[in-house]
Amino acid sequence: MNFKDIVERYKNGTATEEEVRLIEEELEKQKWLNELLYDELEEELGAGGSAEGAAAGPGDGGGAVRDDAQQFSKLIQRAIRRAFLKAGAVILTIGVALTIFLCYGLSPIVDSIYYDPAEDVILQEWEDGHTSRQRFGIDMGVYTELNYPLVRFDGASVTERGFGEYSFQLFQGITVNGMANDRISGEVQRGVLTMYDSNVLKHTYSNDFCDYQEDDQINQYHRQEWKNYWEADVREDVAQMNAATEEMRIAYISFDHVLTFEELRTLKDETGAENCWNLVDTRGLRNSDNGWSSARGESYGYWDVYGTQLEEYGDYADPATRIMPANMKWDDFERNEELQTAQFLKMLDYLSAEERLDFLEMMGEWPKNYPAAADYVREHGLTFLGMAVYADQETLQSLLDHPLVAVVKLAK
Repeated sequence: MNFKDIVERYKNGTATEEEVRLIEEELEKQKWLNELLYDELEEELGAGGSAEGAAAGPGDGGGAVRDDAQQFSKLIQRAIRRAFLKAGAVILTIGVALTIFLCYGLSPIVDSIYYDPAEDVILQEWEDGHTSRQRFGIDMGVYTELNYPLVRFDGASVTERGFGEYSFQLFQGITVNGMANDRISGEVQRGVLTMYDSNVLKHTYSNDFCDYQEDDQINQYHRQEWKNYWEADVREDVAQMNAATEEMRIAYISFDHVLTFEELRTLKDETGAENCWNLVDTRGLRNSDNGWSSARGESYGYWDVYGTQLEEYGDYADPATRIMPANMKWDDFERNEELQTAQFLKMLDYLSAEERLDFLEMMGEWPKNYPAAADYVREHGLTFLGMAVYADQETLQSLLDHPLVAVVKLAK
């Protein structure tokens, strides 16, 4: 449908809402251009008219009238050209400014509104340079270590696809030899996270660790279930592991009671358990009846096996990187309760910060859980509800027979 038909419908009152808006926008433009043209004409006629009037005498007659008419026509044409040139220049300037804004100005604004996984975070600075990582890798490294047994996706490759839109790939920077090195791909669209394989990061709440009672003892219902139904099958599965090929299994260990830091160290020393994720009591979850509320709910843990960063590097921007005193051995660092507590609190405090709110909401987390957990640990210290291990047959048999261990569940 052409513009003339739209005008006709507008005049007779049958135009659509969209057509009415179109006509009124055009009328507004014409009004502005007419006012501009009128001003130009006044200026031209004022300057040109006075000069021509002085040149023409009273005896010029009809020739003077014709000359005035021709001059008037030229003035009108010149004024129209100038008006449209100025209007075109204004429109061109607005168009260029809008293009520049869309290319360079809108993206930072959108990034500031939504979570920006591609943000470049400086980890260390020197006189002649610095090292940096993308924000998503740091955030996911802390988040996955605290929440997922024996898993930490601490590497990220993020590509910006548009305003607030990113594609990413997450990977595990460090894994224990023999464990799967998984990768996750997905996208973030204006603060909404989509993972192409949602099973890679999946909580298994009541199927891994047991609950504890108000006296810090394991829930008696779980203990009875273990004796009656699970223990024989687990022992048989462990016995059938191939020791010759050094077959390894993931197991979730629940303790006879809530363990202190020293008790946990004793258990590891006496069973040879090395590659462990330690589930810390960060809420005081106690169950005085036979319910199934999980010890994993709002409790977080940390892994023993990650690398070190010496203290002379200063305040490292990745809170999941271990900061050890110079010349301290890794084994001594693991046994130092004060340093381990400080390291664990550093990760909780990082996710407690207001700057991490967008990330936690994107992950579907309740942000208040992390500062509450940090407060609990500051008041009660490190106490442990369980641990996940990646272990061989000999280590698992030692754990099954140890008096501090109540229940062992093998991951499938």
